[in-house]
Amino acid sequence: MQKWGIGLHGSSAELASSVDPDNKMQLAGGGLHVRYRINHRWGLEVSMDKIKGEYMTGVDRDSRPLTLTGMLHLTRSTKWDGYLLAGFGGSRDLVTSTDPSGREIEIEYRQTHIHLGGGLEYRWSNFGISAEVRLIGAARNEDFAQGAPLDGPVPEESSGGMFSMGATYYF
Repeated sequence: MQKWGIGLHGSSAELASSVDPDNKMQLAGGGLHVRYRINHRWGLEVSMDKIKGEYMTGVDRDSRPLTLTGMLHLTRSTKWDGYLLAGFGGSRDLVTSTDPSGREIEIEYRQTHIHLGGGLEYRWSNFGISAEVRLIGAARNEDFAQGAPLDGPVPEESSGGMFSMGATYYF
């Protein structure tokens, strides 16, 4: 069993504001992940992503989460690997808009997030492809959002889901 893996993944997320659940934000993008298999049951993953979305016409959100995830592997098979996951991390979110005079305005937010979910990976000898589903809860760091509305492109609190597909090389 190879202990280390490095890979790429593509993700699509939908997050809803806790103030107004009908206020949903669609984000899509991708990232890089590094995995370490502690033993047959437990593993760790660090992932860096860049996901983007349009809140409304002329208002864009660029999110860059960094997440540490623990993985509980349910199978001992060398081909199919089902796992549960739990993770936490933070993100830097840039919201860009244009004011009536045509000047571009950029506001930075910071968020803390938690993830719960599961995945399935099919492995060849050193290569694997995977699909994951994660439930996400996020809270904005108010030190970076003084005076910002409770709702908007980066709500005070939000929750939702993420679907990812990835490819990992193990060594």
